[in-house]
Amino acid sequence: MDTNAVDIDFETYYDDDYTAQKLSTWNYVFDERFDAYLVAIYGSGFDFVGSPRDFDWSQLHGFVWVMHNAGFDGLVVERLKRDKLVPGTLAPSRYFDTADMAAFLRVPRKLKDAARLLLDHEVDKSVRAFMKGVRFETLDPTKQEAVKAYARNDAMTGFALYEKRRHLWPEVEQRVSELNLLASWRGIPVDPRKVEDARLNLTTLLWQVEKLLPWVNPEPGGPQEAKPMSPAAPRRQGVLDGIPVPSSFDSKDPAVIAWEKEYGPRFPWVRVRRHYGRINTLLQRVRNFQKNLRDDNTLYYQCKYHGAGPGRFSGGSENEDGRESGEKFNVQNMPRDVMFSLPQRHEFMAYTDAELADPTNDWGINLRGFITAPDGYVLGTYDYAQIEARILLWRCGDKATLKLIRETGMSIYEAYARTKLGWKGGKLKVEDPNLYRLAKALVLGAGYQCWANAFQKAAFILANGLELDLARCEDVIRAYRAANPLVVQYWEEHKKWLRFSITRGDSTHEVRLVSGRKLTYFEPQWGPKDQYGRTSMKARIVRGENFRTFFGGKLTENEIQATARDILVEAWVALADKLPQAPVLFSVHDELVLLLPENEAASLDGEIKRLMITSSPWAEGCPLEVESAVSKVYTK
Repeated sequence: MDTNAVDIDFETYYDDDYTAQKLSTWNYVFDERFDAYLVAIYGSGFDFVGSPRDFDWSQLHGFVWVMHNAGFDGLVVERLKRDKLVPGTLAPSRYFDTADMAAFLRVPRKLKDAARLLLDHEVDKSVRAFMKGVRFETLDPTKQEAVKAYARNDAMTGFALYEKRRHLWPEVEQRVSELNLLASWRGIPVDPRKVEDARLNLTTLLWQVEKLLPWVNPEPGGPQEAKPMSPAAPRRQGVLDGIPVPSSFDSKDPAVIAWEKEYGPRFPWVRVRRHYGRINTLLQRVRNFQKNLRDDNTLYYQCKYHGAGPGRFSGGSENEDGRESGEKFNVQNMPRDVMFSLPQRHEFMAYTDAELADPTNDWGINLRGFITAPDGYVLGTYDYAQIEARILLWRCGDKATLKLIRETGMSIYEAYARTKLGWKGGKLKVEDPNLYRLAKALVLGAGYQCWANAFQKAAFILANGLELDLARCEDVIRAYRAANPLVVQYWEEHKKWLRFSITRGDSTHEVRLVSGRKLTYFEPQWGPKDQYGRTSMKARIVRGENFRTFFGGKLTENEIQATARDILVEAWVALADKLPQAPVLFSVHDELVLLLPENEAASLDGEIKRLMITSSPWAEGCPLEVESAVSKVYTK
């Protein structure tokens, strides 16, 4: 244990309107209504509860700052620096986030749950609830003492988590937790003009599209009036027009796409209804983007360490209560392509001749294009190429395909087509693009035991709109399984060992990754029978949370995704240690985006790729490849 470590826990004012459930953490902390009325500091000889104004903060310089949700409490310290209540040079030796540690240990992130499951200690949070809308200074002395006792108990509990469970959280995980935190505070450079242009264009587009929905402001004697996104209105309209209406409007569903192609030319609302939802969703994302822009034209974002099942980062973050913060902008889920460009819109909207002729009227919206490097810098995008597919081949022992990739440098899709689909020609992507797309769909979408329906959607999404009917998908999946016995056997191994844990009555089922980390499934047990009469298996992936159904393919997917995640984590830490002049701005699944000095970008490129490929020695034998793009604007 570090001898110089303290838990720091702030209590802040909130009410129904001013709350971190409605505002992003940054906007909540830097709002004019903000009031950090109490701080509790516990550990390494400190036991203080009182106003932040009454503490000598310089004493904590160079300490380990333990915080439960450092993304909140750490920002409070930054706010106090701005208000001159804390020395501007004050800094910890490191941030230690016990909520992130809890997530790694697969318990809920809330302090109450983490304390109960990791310390067997009950934490009473009722005091926090009665402080909603209440100013501390208005309380009588008895209630003030109750609030102080509550704050002190939280700080003591956080410090106990640090002392007693820190050894279970590997150093590399502690490091990347802090790197992720600091990256979100540093923010992402943005061109605010592009953001405002997009907001204005989308607002106009939404208004124009809404006018084409017959049930919005209908004419007398027309359809029943309803809101634009009413689920019932399209069905009523379908009856009036004598056409079928699908059960959903999922833009990635081949059935919806086919329905729009058939009926869209005669009934504009068929296409407009779904596009309205997409436009509105994109507009809300642009607005949240804009709300999180700071005065220095950087975007504050929130990204949750170990937020997804296999340990991947996920969009959003939490406030001091462990609840999801508002106004989130999810960097993990930005569209790759331009959306709603003028040709797309003109298919179902009437523009004036002047609008169509105006070369400056660019209606295309590209969220990634908002991100623009400042003067003197460029953005370096470094992406592990098909990392999950490569890891799956490696773990299954598909030596023939791995050899082709390793020795020839050809793409994994072409290597797969040659070893599994009988391709004997030259460059596959050029000579037979349809087979290339099928190989891509299989490599990326069939390795986790999906059946025809799921593969049909995966093929369309992953292989550039590849459309296959269900009968063809069934044939393709059967052929995939016949051609890949090693993959099928890997599914069966996972299934066999989970069944073994259930049959033996184990309290947990553990999968040890090649990286050394473990995936733990809690309370494994039999589930209900599926549609084919087979007994399913279920377990919890977070203690105390809901059960999920598992099968061999899903267990395989979790292992492979977790392994890919560990490679990225170790690379991020290595880059921070070896190339501090090129910080990681954010991560997106298997991709790191760095801010590079423009005059060093070319020379740094090779070293960045080398570190990303070699920082996980346990992955030797897996043909990792990193693709890069360097530009002023974030692109994919």
